Amino acid sequence: MGKVMGYQEKWSRDYPSNLTQTDMFRKWVPDDERDFTVSYRSIGFDQIFTGDRLRTGAGFNCHFLYRQMRKTADLLVFSDKDTSIFQPLGEPGRDVDKDKEAHLMAVSHSTEGPVTFNECLPTTEAEDEDLGRRVALMKSAVLALRRNTPVSECGPKVVEKATQLGVAMDTGIQQFLLHQILALSPEVLAGPPGYVLNKDGVDIGKNRVELEKVVGKVFENEELEPMMFIQPPDRNTQLLSHIHCFMLNPSEPLPKALEENYLSVDMIRDVKDELGDVIDEDDCELVRTATPPILNAEPEPEQGDFGLSRQKSVAPEVVV
Repeated sequence: MGKVMGYQEKWSRDYPSNLTQTDMFRKWVPDDERDFTVSYRSIGFDQIFTGDRLRTGAGFNCHFLYRQMRKTADLLVFSDKDTSIFQPLGEPGRDVDKDKEAHLMAVSHSTEGPVTFNECLPTTEAEDEDLGRRVALMKSAVLALRRNTPVSECGPKVVEKATQLGVAMDTGIQQFLLHQILALSPEVLAGPPGYVLNKDGVDIGKNRVELEKVVGKVFENEELEPMMFIQPPDRNTQLLSHIHCFMLNPSEPLPKALEENYLSVDMIRDVKDELGDVIDEDDCELVRTATPPILNAEPEPEQGDFGLSRQKSVAPEVVV
């Protein structure tokens, strides 16, 4: 509750009350590899997303995941018209102690409708409903993996990708995930972000026998349940909201790194319900106590760096 309340207060202080996450995302986030530093600071996000690993320079940066969603995820397992469920690149399961291969993410690939930076920030009713849909789709994806559902029943993007790869429609989704892992190109494996699937300190990402052992086992283990988390803005490195799902035993303590760096999605939803933390999209009244970020400027493609000098004042209405 402290995290959510803190970000709610900051957002209401620095941004107009009718400016939603969706508005800001659609206006500011580029779909190419340009340097984002100028825009990032001009909208004040350097005061919200404060993780020391977040990169805004050109190339592999805080919008890599967004660019990936403009295409198709490398390790796709489930989808609907708006959301993809996939195993992330990098080091899946880095922050859990075991069953790393079960790490999945739910991310919006839609070019229309709600889109968010982070669920700790204030959200509209539509954005909250979108979060609920992503959570529900993740549960469906885990169920499909438990049942080893044919790819033909795992969503339009899965069917499209399986067709492109020449994979039969009756192939189980577990086998399709293995096929995609083993088919990763040397360029993708090298990264950034690369791909390393660690088991007891050994990379099994190119070992078919080991992969077949672990993928089937983890999703068929009835002691494990899917639990969903996000990283708060002071921890995450990607500016497109992404739900992390891990298969965990609810009778065991959370892994230390998970407890320190993530927040439960269910807990965030409960807190927001209790606080009534929903932006009214029709409310255009602005109550300001500080100078706003430069919200009317056009997004800057040029490389560069500058700081904001914020002074206490009564800000004018900002039209976006």
